Order: sequence, then C-alpha cells, then structure tokens
Amino acid sequence: MQLKYGEMDVALVGQIADLSNKTIDSFAAEEALDPGVLVIRGSNPAKQIKKAGTGTLKDVIGITVHQHKEPDDPYYPVGYSVGVMTRGRIWVPVTKAVTAGKVANYKIADNGFTDEAVASGIEAVGVSCVFLTSSAAAGIAEIEIGHANVTITAGA
Repeated sequence: MQLKYGEMDVALVGQIADLSNKTIDSFAAEEALDPGVLVIRGSNPAKQIKKAGTGTLKDVIGITVHQHKEPDDPYYPVGYSVGVMTRGRIWVPVTKAVTAGKVANYKIADNGFTDEAVASGIEAVGVSCVFLTSSAAAGIAEIEIGHANVTITAGA
C-alpha cells in the first residue's frame, strides 16, 4: 500500500530512457541476470549472453533492458529471452555523484558506472558510454550507449 506521494524514483535501472533511436537485440540468458547489467556474448555467441566482469568489460556488447514482467530473483533466469540495448539511452546504476557529458566507465567492485578515470578496479566499457544526466550521489543516471563523441582505446 502506498503511504506517501511524490517520492518516486525518476526511473528503474535498465529502463529505456526515451524514444530516441536505439538498437535492442534479443538473447537467451546463459546465466541468471538482472536489468541494467553489462553483458558479453555467451558460449553460443549468436544466441546467448552473460554478465561481464573483470577483464571482460572490453568485450561488452550492451546493457540488459528492464522488461515489465512478474518479478523473479534473479529477474531473468537462465534461458530467459533478454533484450540487450547495444545503442541508445538507458538508465544505469551509478556508484557516486556523476556529471553529464563525461565518459561512463565501470567500477567492478560496486557493480555500477562512474565518471572516474580508468584505474585499478575501474575499467572502460567495450562500447562507448557517456552520461546524459548528472546525479548528486550514488543511485541511477542516464547514459547513451554508442555515443558518437567517444573513442574507446585498447588498454584504456
């Protein structure tokens, strides 16, 4: 039962941000996944995806999209058909305050995006990602995947 009004979050992690051009491909979950997760191709690269981790962020193809369905834990069980945004705008978890216009890197230990530079524990994502909104603290922010003004450099 809702007891308060006006305190809704701006979006859900993995939610499509707007109606701008986007590409969303469908894959089967090779392992259990949640919305807003960075993924790489799975054992069957044409049909499966799995969560990216340390050392595989350079191979990221996109982010899992939130689908309205009866919630499970995890949200997408093994074998479930999952939408993966490979280009477009999507809401993602952030580890701290971030600034719009900055490159979105990934902080592995915190399972979220950051505008901090690549360093130990922070890796560049294999597809260009730029923050479109700022946040005052950890929470969520909007990013654009496949942003035209970002070049991913090997080893960055």
